[in-house]
Amino acid sequence: MISCRKGCSACCHTQVSVNQDEAELLATRILEDGIKIDIDSLVRQSTVGNDSAAWFAIPYEQRGCVFLDDKGACRVYSDRPSVCRSNYVISDARYCDTSNGEYKTIRILKTSKADFVTMAAFNLSSKGGALPLMLVESLNKLGEQKLSKSMKKNFKKNSFKRLKELFNSSAM
Repeated sequence: MISCRKGCSACCHTQVSVNQDEAELLATRILEDGIKIDIDSLVRQSTVGNDSAAWFAIPYEQRGCVFLDDKGACRVYSDRPSVCRSNYVISDARYCDTSNGEYKTIRILKTSKADFVTMAAFNLSSKGGALPLMLVESLNKLGEQKLSKSMKKNFKKNSFKRLKELFNSSAM
């Protein structure tokens, strides 16, 4: 039996990898649909880059995925990354907790075919990395392009200017 349920967001506090296509899709959802994210969390999380040790040095409450709502549900569930789609826990959900910065042994539903598709997508993509880092890069890339009026409004309204400054200062 799968333990994963809406609102169970323990795995959403781990460092998730995405490919460039997934990051651009999520950035587009933010800009086109006006999905609100916590810019401060995204900035904090993106500064650790792809370093998993640095990720777990971030306090648990601050490393939740920027797409989680206040009830622990995913705001982009229909477009969630492939890694999020293929990790279904069949052991007790309490073993998913990483609040102490450590992974516990969990049993995951065997999804070999889905894993092959995910690996193929990563191999075909021009780039991959930690979701916060890739999302900042994609938001900045989209911000450089000609945006529709509503996308410009969402870009300005959600303080994405700070991401541009971060991106330019650190040359991610």
